[in-house]
Parts: sequence; C-alpha cells; structure tokens
Amino acid sequence: MLSLLRTILFPRSCVWCGMSWHYLCGSCKKLLHPHPELCPLTHQASEWYATRQDLLLTPSALDGCIVLFRFDKMIRKLIRNLKYYHRHDIADFLSERMIFAFQSHPVLSSHSASILITWVPSHRWRRYMVKWYNQSFLLARTMAHLLWDTIHYHQLIRKTRHTSSQVGLNREARKKNLSGAFECIATPPPWSIVVIVDDVLTTGSTLVEIAHTIKQSQPDCQVRWCCIARNG
Repeated sequence: MLSLLRTILFPRSCVWCGMSWHYLCGSCKKLLHPHPELCPLTHQASEWYATRQDLLLTPSALDGCIVLFRFDKMIRKLIRNLKYYHRHDIADFLSERMIFAFQSHPVLSSHSASILITWVPSHRWRRYMVKWYNQSFLLARTMAHLLWDTIHYHQLIRKTRHTSSQVGLNREARKKNLSGAFECIATPPPWSIVVIVDDVLTTGSTLVEIAHTIKQSQPDCQVRWCCIARNG
C-alpha cells in the first residue's frame, strides 16, 4: 500500500528518456554497457572477475569483484537517484541485475547455500543525519528478499569512525583514510562465501580494507564483492 501511494504521489519516469512508470525503461536498459571481466586490483583480464593473485606483490584478502556495468552517463544518473534522491525502488532493478550475475557465476551459483550477503557500512552520522539510509544495505536486502531462503543477508562490518570523503584522493591517501575504520561485529561461518554489496567501485581501497577485516575474523572464508559499476 505504501509503495502504491508513493508511486501515485511521486510517479516514476525513466532517468534517461523520461518515459513514465519506469526508472529505466525497456529501451534504455538495452543501452547499458556490461563491464568486462577484469581483476579488481590489477585491471587485467580475469575470468569471472577473480583477483589475479599471481600478479600481486603480496596476496590480497579479496578473492574477486563482480562489476555489472561501465560507469557511463546513464548508470551514473541511475545510481545518483538511488544514492542521493531517495528513489528506493531503483534498488529493485539493480538488485535483479546483481542476481543475474550471481546465477551465471560458476562459484557463486554452485555454493549458494554457503553464501552470506552483507554490505558496505556507512558511519551512523552520515547514515542518520545526512542521508537517512544506506543504499548498499537497500541493495543487499532486496537481493536477499528476491532470492527467498537460498541466500541470507547479515551485517558483518561496522564503520567505527567517520572518514573524510574519498572523492579526489589518490590510492595511497584513500588507503590511509580507511585504515582501521572498520571492525567485524559477527564472524562468518568457516568455508562460507561472503559477498559484499556496494554501488560504485573506484580504486578498491574500501573493498580491500573490508576484505582484510573479515579475514582477520575468519581466515577460512572467501570474500567477494558485487557492485553496480566501476568509476575509473
């Protein structure tokens, strides 16, 4: 009922062409560009978005990162509406696309019973006083609901302090800004696959720091990422 009332008072329209009743109409969906299968850290070709540990000087706690789309103008506008303008229903479409990626991924599709979905946390000051919600949580929750009982979602990570905006920072500055900013509040089961949901991947500093934090709590698990687009 609440969803119907919100649709009537604030009707949907395609963010790209303006067609009514859809945040992204069928024709515009066809214009989205899938992101190539690359390693999230080395940017080298990698099947199923796995981390190329063989190309790193030191092993990474991150096992892989699925990126759905290129960060073009259309997807950028869609994410901005979800992230800053309270268009929560956009999470439905984006979560459906994430589920398609899950179902076609050989590791995730064959280990669905051991998958735990979580999300990138935001500091409570930003969540409650600035935005009122966390878009990554909306995506994770919607994914879990659409998948019914096959996959569960749970908060594993808490942000312990407010960090400066990552916008405009280089890789080293981002890493320093995030160092020690997260802690595990729950330990995933051994041999499970933790999938962290987020909207946009930039340098990878956040995902590496969170993956490291999770594996300090549970070394015997995989940590993978799933995001809508990559900027950079």
